Amino acid sequence: MPDIQSEAAGVQAHYAAQVAADLETNRKEQERVGVDVAALKEQLQGWRATTRCC
Repeated sequence: MPDIQSEAAGVQAHYAAQVAADLETNRKEQERVGVDVAALKEQLQGWRATTRCC
């Protein structure tokens, strides 16, 4: 039976790796959303310029 300390260390290592992976996923998603927002803003400005609306 593994001792409690080595089992806890394994759980901590797994948790740390998962948190790091989640943070990286979030960073990439934020970057993608930022690019999408910038493109939508540019598109909106183009529409406003051609329709003289809003």
